[in-house]
Amino acid sequence: PHDPPLRRELGVGARQSERDPQRIAFADVRRRRAGQTDAGGADVYGPAILTAGDPFTARNGTPYYLKPLRLPELLSQPQATQAVRDHIAAGADAVKLHAGAILDRVRDVRVALSRDLVRAVTTEAHRLGVPVLAHPQYLDGLSASVDGGVDVILHVTELMERWPPELLARAVTQGVALVPTLKLLAGTEATAKQAALLQQVREYRAAGGVILFGTDVGFSPDYNPEDEYLLMQQAGMNGLD
Repeated sequence: PHDPPLRRELGVGARQSERDPQRIAFADVRRRRAGQTDAGGADVYGPAILTAGDPFTARNGTPYYLKPLRLPELLSQPQATQAVRDHIAAGADAVKLHAGAILDRVRDVRVALSRDLVRAVTTEAHRLGVPVLAHPQYLDGLSASVDGGVDVILHVTELMERWPPELLARAVTQGVALVPTLKLLAGTEATAKQAALLQQVREYRAAGGVILFGTDVGFSPDYNPEDEYLLMQQAGMNGLD
């Protein structure tokens, strides 16, 4: 009986509007926190809500799978610093970066944020007590994320087989956490790609890296986390992790 409210709770960050979708989503989150009711006054069942709002990306860096939406872009270090201040003032609990993005998968067109722009974001976000989450996608985005000081890497890096050992070591030393989202990117069928992405998680765990559970619910309509748990188990994790 609690399934529909729970789904609304989990999906609030993805709500769209022709007005200001992010500001409406932030306002909805604040209202639910205060009263634990939805816009219609009904009880909300589910966990407390934390939201990163819209992610930031590089110039012309909106991924192909989000279009026709256009993500906010980071163009200079001063502008990035101000964007973080405004974002947090609007109600964000975290800052998310599309540190690397695929613009055209067929032609393999990619773009990544620079390390300096990522560093501008993390410096201001950390000054304000807010974590920074990064979606790296490929090596340039991963390097910029780790060297720029992000707190969490979102998703295994699907356009790479393995992380370079020195980059993996820096990430672990800096305490960067990894949220694999294996079902989203590795799938449930045994393939070479799945094997490579499971190995990324194994190697990060073996090196002492922090691994967090997460799915891409909202972007994905699959609300059942069972497959994600099973894939993490295949990557060597267990109930003690």
